[in-house]
Amino acid sequence: STRKESSAASDVYKRQVKGEVTKNFGAFGLGLHYDGIDISTKSTIPIYASLSGKVVFVGSQIQKFGNLVLVKHSNGWLTAYSKVGNFNVKEGDDILKGHTIAYSSENNKSFHFQIRYKRNPVDPLKYLR
Repeated sequence: STRKESSAASDVYKRQVKGEVTKNFGAFGLGLHYDGIDISTKSTIPIYASLSGKVVFVGSQIQKFGNLVLVKHSNGWLTAYSKVGNFNVKEGDDILKGHTIAYSSENNKSFHFQIRYKRNPVDPLKYLR
């Protein structure tokens, strides 16, 4: 059985990959908002789970996100990993912080990461270490 962690705002989220943030969370342009961050990647490196939780979605049905993994955590928290390459998890998996959930895509030079609290996006850089 997997060890459960609380997902309070004070928890430290693991950095998913080593890479430069190429697009930041927040407002840009005329009334637009970027709900996560983009992190540069080299081809086919592991992308790690930021926090323990349950995989609730794995797929590519939402076109703007490409290959997407959603992980639900306790207390209303959710992390999203999109524009990834090969998946290393399936829906329903219980995973621990640091587990390889996917690999970066050879086609994308970066991947997209979001942290949401009760459906609302929050700035991932305030939580990542």
